[in-house]
Amino acid sequence: MSDVQVIAQTLTVTGPGGGAVAALFPGPVRAVVAGRTAPGDGDDGAVRESLDTAAATDVIDGLGDGLDSAVAPGGRTLSGGHAQRLRLARAVHARPEVLLADEPTSALDAHTEAVVATRLKAARTGLTTPVSTSPGGAGRLGPRGRGRPGVWAPT
Repeated sequence: MSDVQVIAQTLTVTGPGGGAVAALFPGPVRAVVAGRTAPGDGDDGAVRESLDTAAATDVIDGLGDGLDSAVAPGGRTLSGGHAQRLRLARAVHARPEVLLADEPTSALDAHTEAVVATRLKAARTGLTTPVSTSPGGAGRLGPRGRGRPGVWAPT
């Protein structure tokens, strides 16, 4: 296995809208979150758990068909915050050793951001999860923030 393959298996990066952001491919929510997982890893329970960590279960439930709801290419029919939470759910579901979360809550309101921070910290216990934030959200994500740019590592 090449170094690139090893890195691809151990590192996942999730980021804010615009620029280099993880794409949301079209398909049912279940497949969008589970991605290319090993057989059995795309089961509904695991997908729902990842959606819960990203505080996205309300979004999915509101789409009408739950996990079978269609996601348009690029998530263009979703709000920025909804798409961001789906990207985060997919990254959490992959369960990489290292999850680099770049502005994972930049499109969320303060309440939802706090919920995501708490759940992400619990879900990633024992795994490496550096989180970069900008001044607005850093104080809510962790002790280093206090309203200034920083990195929050929940493990």
